[in-house]
Order: sequence, then structure tokens, then C-alpha cells
Amino acid sequence: MPRRKTITGPDGHSHQVNEIGFRPDNEHWNTYLLDDGTVLRVKLIVKTVYKADELRNPDGDPVYLIESENTVVASVPNE
Repeated sequence: MPRRKTITGPDGHSHQVNEIGFRPDNEHWNTYLLDDGTVLRVKLIVKTVYKADELRNPDGDPVYLIESENTVVASVPNE
């Protein structure tokens, strides 16, 4: 059964959101080369997805909210 939650929207009002189940399709790493030779790999991992009952974006599409965490891996040169 989906979890319901109340959030405060950007309009300052309370809105009901429902948890939506999901499965990862593709999770990509973003890679950044730093000037000191370090290679940073960063990935956003989605933990929970919610869909707002009555909120819509300017195009009329439903609003989705996510709870996520960032994973960062650094490969530092030996020098």
C-alpha cells in the first residue's frame, strides 16, 4: 500500500503526496577531472519517489518529489 505524506509546497500550502514504487533502469556516474589530478566520480541515488495529488508544473504535468543521496568516490594521485 502506498505511503501518503503531507508536504509544504512552493506555494506555502500543504499538499498530499503518494509514494510511487520504482526500480532503477540505469544509474550513471558523472566523472570530473580536477586540476590537481584527482578524478571524482559522483552518482545520485534515488531512495524514494513521491507524486503530488494536486500539484502540477506550468506545463500541466504532475509534480514528482524524490528523496535521494549522493555517492562520491575520489581517485587521488600518489604525488
